[in-house]
Amino acid sequence: MHLSEIVESPDYVRFCEGRLVDPYPFFQVLREHDPVHWSEQLSAWVLTRYDDVAAAIAALISQKSGNYLAFFSSYHYM
Repeated sequence: MHLSEIVESPDYVRFCEGRLVDPYPFFQVLREHDPVHWSEQLSAWVLTRYDDVAAAIAALISQKSGNYLAFFSSYHYM
């Protein structure tokens, strides 16, 4: 599956709009074809593998600037 097929799929549109009822099959597609995905629609990275998420968090925490505190304090759980 090509990236263009993923980005143009109805599931991708629903995911970006926060309307995808069951995201897990879509996450599996991303994990297999584009596990570290830049989303133009979200203006954000979408990480689908645990190790990538853990590495990104570790990189934020290891920064001397403390920017990770602002990042995590701005995140709101739904």
